[in-house]
Amino acid sequence: MKKIKTLLSLPLFAGILLLSSFSPKQPTTAKILNYAWYTPAGQFVAWSTLANAEVVDTAILKSTRIIFGAHVELQDIENDEKVKYQIVGEDESDVKNGKISVFSPMARSLIGKSKGDVIEVRSPKGEKEFEVLNFYFK
Repeated sequence: MKKIKTLLSLPLFAGILLLSSFSPKQPTTAKILNYAWYTPAGQFVAWSTLANAEVVDTAILKSTRIIFGAHVELQDIENDEKVKYQIVGEDESDVKNGKISVFSPMARSLIGKSKGDVIEVRSPKGEKEFEVLNFYFK
């Protein structure tokens, strides 16, 4: 009987954790949407997103180093192939259109670098080296 009570209290505990994330203690300047559900296998999943994110005008950004929003021109050291990417937020990423997530291995390697630097990118396909040819904001 003790085991059954323990099993029944787990969903209650998960519900309390979920409801506590909706507390009024959150800053009034940021609206956070919380979602929670159980998978068909019975696994509890929780997810949050920022509801009132602000659009950043990358044209007004100025930096001597690569930062979020930068358009970057690279050259593959191995085969001299040139590629262009823009570092964007996770929800905006679209590799086919040259927009990479700020959390991608490529973007993480680029942040803080400048023109002429060589970066090493580790990805599931292996390691590659790129030279930063140029970067700009528009």
